Amino acid sequence: MREGIHIKKALGEKFAGMRLKIGLFNAADIAVYAAAHEFGSPRMNIPKRSFLLEPIKRELPDIAKNAKSVNDIGVKLVAACQEEITTEGHGSWKGFSENYKVRPSGQPVTSASKLLRDTGALSKSITFKAEGV
Repeated sequence: MREGIHIKKALGEKFAGMRLKIGLFNAADIAVYAAAHEFGSPRMNIPKRSFLLEPIKRELPDIAKNAKSVNDIGVKLVAACQEEITTEGHGSWKGFSENYKVRPSGQPVTSASKLLRDTGALSKSITFKAEGV
């Protein structure tokens, strides 16, 4: 997760020779937690809750087509990833398991609890790096 999602070919001719990475580059403490949710972890009873790959696949074609710079694409993709967390996968994510009673922060899980938003640190840690700009 700290290496980010590498985007090159999908940027198209307009941005040939440039690369973009979206990820959690300075968040080693959050990276393991983030990866468990991004890809799912049957061992930890965590279903897949993709907040990086899915919004990037969905949003990148339109964003790249209308973007003026790679930085513009990065800003918009980070916002799309953060929105994925806020909307809990636009309502598609599985909720908390019956066995999950306490969040990593120590707070209890209640009917008002929101997935991946316990402290806001995950969402705030998503960023981008543009290369070849």
